[in-house]
Amino acid sequence: GCFIASTGFLPSTFTMTALTAATAAMLHGRIGLTILLAVIGVVWGWCVAGAAFIPLAVFVLFSGHLPARIAALIGALIATGVPLLIADRVAYGRWTASLWNFVKYNVVGGGDSALYGVESPTFYLRNGIINLQMALPLALVSPILLAFAGMRVARHRLLLELNDRNEASKGTFWPNATGCDYFVTQRVGAGEYVDGSEYLDDYEKTHGFEYFANWVIPGRLMQGRYPYIEPSRCKSREEARKKLKTIVDAGIDTFVCLQDELPSQHDMPEEVLGFGAYKAPAIEFAGDSTPLEFYHFPIVDLNIPDTSVLRAALAELQQLLLRGRRVYLHCWGGRGRAGTIASTLLMQAYGLEAAEALERVQRSFSTRHDNVPLSPETEEQRALVRAFVRFDL
Repeated sequence: GCFIASTGFLPSTFTMTALTAATAAMLHGRIGLTILLAVIGVVWGWCVAGAAFIPLAVFVLFSGHLPARIAALIGALIATGVPLLIADRVAYGRWTASLWNFVKYNVVGGGDSALYGVESPTFYLRNGIINLQMALPLALVSPILLAFAGMRVARHRLLLELNDRNEASKGTFWPNATGCDYFVTQRVGAGEYVDGSEYLDDYEKTHGFEYFANWVIPGRLMQGRYPYIEPSRCKSREEARKKLKTIVDAGIDTFVCLQDELPSQHDMPEEVLGFGAYKAPAIEFAGDSTPLEFYHFPIVDLNIPDTSVLRAALAELQQLLLRGRRVYLHCWGGRGRAGTIASTLLMQAYGLEAAEALERVQRSFSTRHDNVPLSPETEEQRALVRAFVRFDL
């Protein structure tokens, strides 16, 4: 039904396309475009289908900045209404408003419904089955399912404290969907749950690390810059050795490199493009008692990973954490590629939603006071996180 309707030259088809585009704009956070597309669908399309845009209108109202939203709505109405009036003037030879005439005839009264034929009330159900098929029963039961889901989330809200499984817990451990029995805990204080943002504020005070790296999961997963000699910020061997030793002394025993511009540490010569190989000095600092592991998942700088690379990286990182390894996840600056993989890992392994994962990575990254404020660094990388769907690993 929807597939066939998409090719039909009908007002409802135009409105359906506008609704789809408006929904996509909303999901990408482009509220102004959402308003414009919704108005286009109603004014230039099929105005009686305006009810379908009500959920978008509610979202817009509660998204903040109401004066700006109203201004955008007025602008969209003018931008669509004026051309429509001019088109009506040309078509009918006089000033009239076809949109209002349609509403007056069909909604306000005065029209004869028999013009379109007479159907029983079951027409809408039959028409819905034809057009929506399996989506219709799912839509009908969704309010009930969402109510139960909301009750469950309210009772077992997994806030943002991610801890070492060997660290004394201050709350009750909740295993996540993949069976990992560590990290996601529910903090309890004075009989009440601690708000996630308050915990992150406390995190910033207590878990800051260094200017070049930050803990995403304290004691478990660190996100940072290239850990040794690099072209921009760390050019001296003495400073590089100090930085690398700080990382190893923090308990890191696994290095995961995301740089496409470099070979694996296993194959890297002493220096490539101004980057110094760190495998040998890291092993030196760790000593014989701590065997180190090195992994490489190449991603082009300022870009997003291929699906195969993302899947492989998340699968390996999840296994590393299950094995109890302490991971240093890095690209060059430790912002874009590292932030992207860290965010999707929080979603894949611990079931966080995209907004929570992005907030977690951003707030922990901000403890570094980097000259670039965002992690993940580019809008394309953040969009990947928002669109990410967990792999079946």
